[in-house]
Amino acid sequence: MFNRNSAVCALLATCLLLLVSSTVGRAYAQKLMSWPQLNKEMAERPNDANLWLMKGRILAKTFEDKDAIDCFTKAIQLDPGLFRAYICRGDAYLTFEKTAEALHDYAKAQAILKGKPEVMGYFDVQLAVAKCYKTLKQFSLELPIRKELVKRTGSANDWAALAECQMQNKLVKEASISYQNAIKKNPAQIDLHRQYGEYFSTLGDYANSAQEFSRAIELVIAEHAQDISGNFRLYQRRADCYDKLGRTALAVQDRRRAQNWQESIFDVAPVQDARNR
Repeated sequence: MFNRNSAVCALLATCLLLLVSSTVGRAYAQKLMSWPQLNKEMAERPNDANLWLMKGRILAKTFEDKDAIDCFTKAIQLDPGLFRAYICRGDAYLTFEKTAEALHDYAKAQAILKGKPEVMGYFDVQLAVAKCYKTLKQFSLELPIRKELVKRTGSANDWAALAECQMQNKLVKEASISYQNAIKKNPAQIDLHRQYGEYFSTLGDYANSAQEFSRAIELVIAEHAQDISGNFRLYQRRADCYDKLGRTALAVQDRRRAQNWQESIFDVAPVQDARNR
């Protein structure tokens, strides 16, 4: 009796797994095999699209992107509805800066997932498409996707990305509201204040710009942050604002601080010698 029940449970579990892993959800149920195990499985099932997808993912992890693209293409030929294969091939195209090709693949995945926001991967595809539009400077096409992402996640980073896109579309007031929402979500994120400071500089509002750079600098000091490459630029940008406001003494002071930050790079940079090469 125990064996029969176990067999029934195993059968039900298998059916459930097949249901979950069918169509658009199939790729996300996949776990990477070892290379010998994958070769063995592919020898037995050479026309299994998921195995070709897995092989491509493994190759992509080892930066063999050209071979990975061939595997993703084979997976798509075997199963045109395998949305994750389009995503993976799009990611691989981006490593070669082939944004148009990547966008084509992401759009195919987007079409497969259309109207299915509950499916894992839906918003990954939306984000990938938005990034391609941004790279291609097709900001009007990027905007509705950014709005959808914000509505879905409400995260600080998505609000900031929406604000940047709104600026590119000349939606200045809307961008200010989006930056404010981003900062409300994560007031301690240094880069958000830097971005809002740049926003005000673009408008010629150097007083508010200097204020946002000051907030970013305060956070750097409070956190003892060691983002050396960015810290000195905050002082430089605030110095530029002080120059525009006629506050020359403060501008000189900030430029000295910026120089000190740059010089401190050599104090914290790791020594490169035979022991850590």
